Amino acid sequence: MAQGKCWKWNAKRKRFIYDYKSKRLGIPRTRAAFRSNDEAEYFHSQVLRQYLGLLDKRTEQNAPERLFGEALSEYLETISQKLLSHGDNLSNAAALRWPYQYRGKFYRLEELPLNDSDTGILAGLEHWLADQTEVVKRAYLNKELYQLRDEDGKPTWYHQPNPADTRTPQPRQPVTGSKLASQLDQLAGRGPFSADTLRLRQQLVAAVLKAAYNKFRWTQVNLADFIERIEGHEGHKRKLDTDQLHQLIEQARQNYGEMFALLIMGAVRIGWRRANLIGLTWNRVIWPANGEPGYLFIPRTKQATFNPLNKTLRRERTKNGDELITVMDERTEQLLRRLYDLRHPDSDVVFHDGSGHYWGECRKPWHQVKELAGIDPDFRWHDLRHTWASDLVNAGIDSQTIMEQQGWKSHKMVERYGHKDLATRLKAMRLAQ
Repeated sequence: MAQGKCWKWNAKRKRFIYDYKSKRLGIPRTRAAFRSNDEAEYFHSQVLRQYLGLLDKRTEQNAPERLFGEALSEYLETISQKLLSHGDNLSNAAALRWPYQYRGKFYRLEELPLNDSDTGILAGLEHWLADQTEVVKRAYLNKELYQLRDEDGKPTWYHQPNPADTRTPQPRQPVTGSKLASQLDQLAGRGPFSADTLRLRQQLVAAVLKAAYNKFRWTQVNLADFIERIEGHEGHKRKLDTDQLHQLIEQARQNYGEMFALLIMGAVRIGWRRANLIGLTWNRVIWPANGEPGYLFIPRTKQATFNPLNKTLRRERTKNGDELITVMDERTEQLLRRLYDLRHPDSDVVFHDGSGHYWGECRKPWHQVKELAGIDPDFRWHDLRHTWASDLVNAGIDSQTIMEQQGWKSHKMVERYGHKDLATRLKAMRLAQ
């Protein structure tokens, strides 16, 4: 089949646009976009393979089956390094190297083949996740990691070797000394792995499997499609009502000062990600003047080079690298005027920590003020964006405006972050009658 009948170059989108169907061959209309002619050609061969059982020359070759460890290394070296999340990917990749126990034996994900057999990566990932859910407490002692695991109702401490210490990751070993176990019991430590942590590690595996199919051409199917994804924070309340927000801000003010309270207010009035909000500087605040609205902005950095391991760069760019311009409404202007009165003489940081410096991740104060305000422990800082979007949705602001305020590319993001309250839903139902 001629190339022109299946895909052609689109100069505006800078992609090869694939559009193909064949009633005679029983192939339904299939559309896709690719960066290169080779990708489009390969995709077309897979369409034919799926519906007609045809193979191109490359798939006929008896290439050796690749292992997940090879795909993970290739992904980290060729794809992840270009992402802002590269540092997190490296951390999660190290955790994926921890051996898991299944039916009395230890296995490593990196040694599993890229297939969906009982001994392949998909089954292995499922067993690895199940193994991680047995952890009920984690603690460090003398820079060594220990995990308390609940196995058949019997909590047991294990030493978890660092996979970076040896070329071949070592399996965990039970703690046999009562003195060491007693020391570990007395440590505060941390609790089980959260659903979000396991979900992020699962997402990394899915990204690697997708790359193995789309980029590396190591598999004949996208194995990521067969992963049963973990849902993050399923069922808990993602937004705060007016009373909850008031309590949260008051507790922040009483326990950590005015600047921390203003930071929380900024999150629900501006709606930016925490890193971008913390990183806002006065040179990116444009006040209203001569009838023109004021706004805040984050400059475009999509084509700029950056070090993804430097997390401070997240303060200076959006997640996708595009420019973001957020219009300043009256409430936001009032908040920024208050912050301007409290600006530090030696700092350009808007939401500074009181001494002119950037805030950190604020984990300790955030968890404490949540507890004091009676907020669900699972409520995340990022969920303040849900509160921001929900306030606008319930105020009747159209989704296009909400999208542009955050630089979102799809109306689905508004649906994801904005939640209608009961009164708004009742009003809509009445109008429909």
